[in-house]
Amino acid sequence: MKTTHAIIGLCLALALTACELVGSLDKIEPEHKLTDNNVITDTKSAEAALNGVYLSWRTYRIGWMRHLLGALTGVENEVNIAGIDGFADNEVTDDNTGVESNYIELYFVVQNASAILEHLESTAAIQSLSPARRTEIVGEVKCSRALARLMLLRQYGEFYDRTSAYGIVLYPGNRSIKDNTALPRASVEESYRAILSDLDEAIAKAPETNTHYRMSRLTAKALKARVMLYRKEFAQAATLARQVIAEAPAAGYALEDSFKQLFVNSFQSQEMLFAVYAMAPDELYSDGVWNRSTAGPVTSKLASAVAPSDSVPDKRFAAIYKDLDPGRPEVVNNKYPITEGLAGTKQDSHYYIRLAEMYYLIAEAEARLGNPTAARAALKEILCIDRAGYTQAYVEAIPDSRLLEMILRHKWLEFFTENSEEWFDLVRFHAWDNYPIAPYYVKSDRHLILPIPRKALGGNRALKQNPGY
Repeated sequence: MKTTHAIIGLCLALALTACELVGSLDKIEPEHKLTDNNVITDTKSAEAALNGVYLSWRTYRIGWMRHLLGALTGVENEVNIAGIDGFADNEVTDDNTGVESNYIELYFVVQNASAILEHLESTAAIQSLSPARRTEIVGEVKCSRALARLMLLRQYGEFYDRTSAYGIVLYPGNRSIKDNTALPRASVEESYRAILSDLDEAIAKAPETNTHYRMSRLTAKALKARVMLYRKEFAQAATLARQVIAEAPAAGYALEDSFKQLFVNSFQSQEMLFAVYAMAPDELYSDGVWNRSTAGPVTSKLASAVAPSDSVPDKRFAAIYKDLDPGRPEVVNNKYPITEGLAGTKQDSHYYIRLAEMYYLIAEAEARLGNPTAARAALKEILCIDRAGYTQAYVEAIPDSRLLEMILRHKWLEFFTENSEEWFDLVRFHAWDNYPIAPYYVKSDRHLILPIPRKALGGNRALKQNPGY
């Protein structure tokens, strides 16, 4: 089935040419020019175009940001990769190569998706492509565009403040951009509306179930729950998350019994709502040095701080950093255990969203709504299971005054080194609750978002830099 995952005839060469771009970095034109009327002509080319969107997620320029933010938060010990400068001290500059590459590639996902949607929406009929499958493709592509925009917003915009003017660049009419017209940033609220519009359409149109390295209606609903939490619409966030949990079994999703096995299964895990496809030898996802990523000082502190006792460690932390195979000294992080690269075998992935997040989302939303009993109930469903190892008495003993903090800390120990959720949680807690994040979690709280890359500012004169840079 490997050919179904590689783009056929629509080569995405941006990764080879991005550094040569002279125009605005947020108006990247897809090189395969899907707006030409002869590109998507039948089912095969339509599926190839969709595969191109998924392929655009499989780049280290997106994945490496996790290493960079990991250095900022202390989630892992700092690794020697391009762009790491300044992150540990929260003093990143606008010419940082990791920031620039990440910004480029996320906007490429947006542009690639927008170009495909333009073609599908402007062509009356496509040979051999059924209306039902055409609708599903639109849903999958819109879900991808929404995720890319959400990542741009929370990294480069003040996502935690709906009244802020510092959102992302949105193209007029959601069209792809093919010139250097200067475009200002949308507000945060306008950015969220665009993201939610895509997610609502994806919930209505994407496949009801899908492989775990593709997007389904449930992927879109889970992402919408995350967005609603960010927007402080806590009741809706909790409702959506409960719907995801309730609908998961019928759609082929479930929590894994073993925390360690979850990551051995990689992108094929039943818990993944969306993870990157990676298969040896030709479709690897080389996004960093994750198997050699050791527990950072903050992750280690938190594992000790939340453990039931000094003699009983957090089982999730132990499964990833303690239960190591002495015969494989190259693997010191069991979330990324696959190093052999044997042909035809699955490889380590990037876990963008998995089912477990919904339980923490409900717990936080209910706690913020003033419903500690409901918050504890959700927390028990994810902590009082064998893979986490906590008791109901442990959860009941958490004081109401510390409930939000303990949700944050346990969520950290669930998702460390996956998709930087811990950093965006710290940002929200600091901005919303004046929760102190320095120096316990980070060395400095000076910046809560990253700078807009200098080259993007040079190519788009209407673009404003973030405050403090």
